[in-house]
Amino acid sequence: MKVSPAPQLDSISSGCILGGSFPVPAACLGESEKQRKECRRDACGTMKIFLAGIIQGSELGNSIHDQSYRKRIRAVLKEAFPDAVIYSPQEEHPNSVMYPDSKGQEVFREIMEKAGKTDLLIAYLPEASMGTAIEMWIAFNANRKVVAITPMGNNWCVKYLSHHVCENLEDFEDFARSGKLRSLLQDARGVKK
Repeated sequence: MKVSPAPQLDSISSGCILGGSFPVPAACLGESEKQRKECRRDACGTMKIFLAGIIQGSELGNSIHDQSYRKRIRAVLKEAFPDAVIYSPQEEHPNSVMYPDSKGQEVFREIMEKAGKTDLLIAYLPEASMGTAIEMWIAFNANRKVVAITPMGNNWCVKYLSHHVCENLEDFEDFARSGKLRSLLQDARGVKK
């Protein structure tokens, strides 16, 4: 399979985080650390939530995991944040596994950019997912809140890139309905305890 060079994106630039190159939203460049943490909502103040989660995981070929979890998580999020805009890569691109390489590269970069511009990233990981791990890394390093739903609480990506970990969907529903998810978003420290 021939992979073409990565297209340049006008909307992101490179910033040094943890000794490496990392995409930083252009709107946040030149801002102080405090301003970058606040650079989350769009011009209208609408909250943005990124619904990340396993799509292919370790599946071979073009098969994907059951995506019904997205509907359940979306319902909980809409209940907790009725005015929020929820972005789900798989719902936006349901046939992405069939995209030609050029389209796949374009969509991949678009998705990763959105992960860094969200207020909250919810990561559903019943098992490991490379794409979701990258989305978590980008969101966390852009000072966005990350909540993982996974039994893999000792996995380093989960442990060190999440502000909170729910073991399963039921725990996440309880976490959101108890008001703790909203409290997490209001915690200005952005540091996992």
